[in-house]
Amino acid sequence: MRLKNWFNVIGVALLLPLMSYAQNWPEQVVATEFAEARSVQAADIDGDGDTDLAGVARDDGTVAWWSNDDGNGTSWTEHMLSGDLDGVSSVFIADIENDGDMDILAAAREAGDVVLWENADGSGMDWTEHIVENTFPAALAVHAADMDGDQDMDVFVAAADPNNEIAWWENDNGSFGDREIIDVNFQDGHSITTADVDDDGDLDVLVAGRDANTIAWWENTDGTGMDWTEHTIDDGVPGATAVRTMDMDMDGDLDVVGAGREMNTISWWENTDGTGMNWSEHVVDGFADWAISVDVKDMDGDSDPDIVAAAYSDEEIAWWENNDGIARNWTQHSIGTELNGPISVFAADIDGDGQMDVASAILWENTISWWQNPGTTDIEEADNGSQPAVFALSNAYPNPFNPTTSLTVNLPESAELQVSVYNALGREVVELANDRFEAGEYTLTFNANGLPSGVYLVRAVVPGQLNAVRKIMLLR
Repeated sequence: MRLKNWFNVIGVALLLPLMSYAQNWPEQVVATEFAEARSVQAADIDGDGDTDLAGVARDDGTVAWWSNDDGNGTSWTEHMLSGDLDGVSSVFIADIENDGDMDILAAAREAGDVVLWENADGSGMDWTEHIVENTFPAALAVHAADMDGDQDMDVFVAAADPNNEIAWWENDNGSFGDREIIDVNFQDGHSITTADVDDDGDLDVLVAGRDANTIAWWENTDGTGMDWTEHTIDDGVPGATAVRTMDMDMDGDLDVVGAGREMNTISWWENTDGTGMNWSEHVVDGFADWAISVDVKDMDGDSDPDIVAAAYSDEEIAWWENNDGIARNWTQHSIGTELNGPISVFAADIDGDGQMDVASAILWENTISWWQNPGTTDIEEADNGSQPAVFALSNAYPNPFNPTTSLTVNLPESAELQVSVYNALGREVVELANDRFEAGEYTLTFNANGLPSGVYLVRAVVPGQLNAVRKIMLLR
């Protein structure tokens, strides 16, 4: 009976609207005269605790990053990595060398180059260039992940027409081995990512092929990256240009989000049996003209995944709110309009306020910009000095997370507090707090090392005062 009541509480919590969002997203321009800005990503590149940006400019072959000088995204300094990478088309930020700082990858379509810049001292001021490959024609989309489990990240690239190859390179302490072929004829690969699609403990590869009109995934058949089996997710996605993975319906397996620019559609495909062999399409928006780039993040802080996208011909960037938490009901919110060629979007907390903002490369405006999330319009609680006014449990941040996330509990008076984390079956996996605490604000951190990916539930109880639940998602 107690378990049944516990799930009833969860059900109510997930159906309640947590916040409503304003529509005015102020734009902050980071870079101008960035000729044919093609791709952008965000991460803490210089290790100072705030979010920086990296991007590429196709026309003049520039790869650069911008330090977020004041931490709130209003003052930026450009740092150039390359000015001659012909036709550079995509950028990816990750700790490639597993040394605790962020490195930068780029792929160049005309040059046929795949290049890594190693952040040598962690400050973003000293870089070591590594050529991953210099003979990979039409290299268009780049990604990195640890394919072979050796704690450094390997490199993955999808090539456009006429090459049409998908390949990866093993990283051996900054030296890259021979090209390992995943597929030799997947037409016009425009977006690539990796994930354990079939939940068998190894990484698979997903690609959107524009001329193939297909989103597909390749099963890492032997777990070593040497033997691959292609599986079609959908071969009716005209002009497929984007693919991402996320557990959209919160059922514990990975689904796929994608876009097709000729289809003018943003959709997600449900991994119906968790094996990656059966898929069901759910249309998010069928009127996004030339939808060309997507990202999946929790934009409104309600612990479910939302979608951000650039619609090139609509000249718009927008986000779609996941109203029901299981990705069946959506509301579109405009972020930026009358943009001349929005071609890449990436969501991150750029101003450090705990909410997801949106960065974009605007091709024909030659700019990198970001838009500030206006956040909740709820009535603010009255200030009670240094002491909280009400009993409350915050949303988790970050969420989704890997491997740690934090929540804050507010106690306006001394009280007995119990906080536990449960898995999707309702079994307790860890107790975060169980004691009497003085009045104050307490931050609790959940470390999910050793736990499988999926949905978890955090419950905070103060007898007679607080019984709150927050849904969190571990995504490895």
